Amino acid sequence: MVALRTPLCLAALLALAATGHSKRRFVIPGAGLPSPVDIGLTSKELYSMDMPDLTSGALAEGLKKSRPRCGPSNHSYADTRDILACYHYLDRLGNRTCKATENMAVVPFCYAGSAQISGQALDSRGSFSYW
Repeated sequence: MVALRTPLCLAALLALAATGHSKRRFVIPGAGLPSPVDIGLTSKELYSMDMPDLTSGALAEGLKKSRPRCGPSNHSYADTRDILACYHYLDRLGNRTCKATENMAVVPFCYAGSAQISGQALDSRGSFSYW
């Protein structure tokens, strides 16, 4: 396994565009990750948090080193509020690792409304990262 300093878990997060509206506002963690309640938050609280600062800090540094993108098709769009709720959930995991498995499989880390935030290892051995 290769430990990545850049936030592989969040690589796809900010690449999604905003369209449409979600009717249900729940943050659902990927397999093996704690629920929002387990980390002391509710979905409602995650949806009420502000846009992160993209100009400085770890997020800005991670974006400089990565190539976030939509995928697996050009039709991969989600409501910005859903993406931000997942961002805040993943950010609140602290140094809990998100693991992308072997053989470059896509691993979902968070679902919220129309958003699904996933990670994919950059080599066949898998990798893991935390913010």
